[in-house]
Amino acid sequence: MTINLPERWHKIKLGTLIRLKRGYDLPKKQRQNGKYAVVGSNGIVDHHNIYKVEGPGVTVGRSGNIGNPFLSYENFWPLNTTLFVEEYYDSDPFFVYYLLKHLNLKRFDAGSAVPTLNRNHIHPLEIIVPERIIEQKVIGLMLNFFDKKIDINQQMNDILEKITLVIFKSRFIEFEPFQEDNFVESKLGRIPEGFDIVMIKDFGEVITGKTPSTRKKENFGQKIPFITIPDMRNNCFILETQRYLSEIGRFSQVNKDLPPNSICVSCIATPGLVSITTELSHTNQQINSIIPNNHYYLYYLYFALKGINRLIENLGSGGTAVLNLNKGNFEKINLIMPSKDILIKFSKILNPIMEKIKENKREIILLAKLRDLLLPQLISGRLRINNPKKFLEET
Repeated sequence: MTINLPERWHKIKLGTLIRLKRGYDLPKKQRQNGKYAVVGSNGIVDHHNIYKVEGPGVTVGRSGNIGNPFLSYENFWPLNTTLFVEEYYDSDPFFVYYLLKHLNLKRFDAGSAVPTLNRNHIHPLEIIVPERIIEQKVIGLMLNFFDKKIDINQQMNDILEKITLVIFKSRFIEFEPFQEDNFVESKLGRIPEGFDIVMIKDFGEVITGKTPSTRKKENFGQKIPFITIPDMRNNCFILETQRYLSEIGRFSQVNKDLPPNSICVSCIATPGLVSITTELSHTNQQINSIIPNNHYYLYYLYFALKGINRLIENLGSGGTAVLNLNKGNFEKINLIMPSKDILIKFSKILNPIMEKIKENKREIILLAKLRDLLLPQLISGRLRINNPKKFLEET
């Protein structure tokens, strides 16, 4: 079948555009503290004091996370679990990175007992690319704009989350503002007078999630976020989920609705993860959630639960009926309860910070969707920039 190529694009083999080479061994015991990233099949795994490849550079997962491309802006050391681009033949590294993302190289798994990506299998792959490197640069620059902005937002959130944790620890673990107050003994140690020890259920209603029948396809749709453990990982706020319920699925389960600003805690499988809902949601049975009785409980309770994640992990591990952290055991866990005035003040301090974290995360999700929408259009030539030279000059 004849393919109509975009003007000034041509069909070549991947091995004509770039040359891939296997990365280098570097056992952990040989690594020295340094500024250069050590890159594995999942991205940066460590740092070292010397590098093997000058940045910007591109790697692809050779074993482990097969076919996963990674773009390093700085000099780096690619591990032997990767293939790295040794030669670009005058192609643009940023364009190459997004091209490799588009090609889905995972499908070229060599098929051995230990899955690996063989460069000799992918070098002959036929691709279409711009003849002019300037057009490659424009495509790489446009797509990288989204990733740069995502990185900036994520870095800002990392800083803001550290700030909120410091504020929480200083007030409710080290009790710095209360050092001149009287302290009293409690089952959780010495606490300021006026504080109390209560159970989780005293903060609000506890709901254990449930999965509706998967045999009935009508239970699932795009309406109600259905939170599972993967949705919670590295997410303070749940803004999207892998699966959604339909209204039929929602109403097939009695008393499982979680309103916005409910706190979800994973208690089985990967116990100790804590996240906050942002809209009416359901969870599966591995998650217990608290609907706070008062709005000013929200962020105190969120950080208090994160602070006992090791306890929850210990109670929820093991895979036996005794060790699984069921609702009855979960809601009886003891927490410190500060006074109402102190909780209200803490809530007022954290509200704007947490809202900024949520706003940044929403933007990250939107930027990622826009990038993923544009990538196949730009990388295939279906979407073109009329004057790439002018675009680069203005950018």
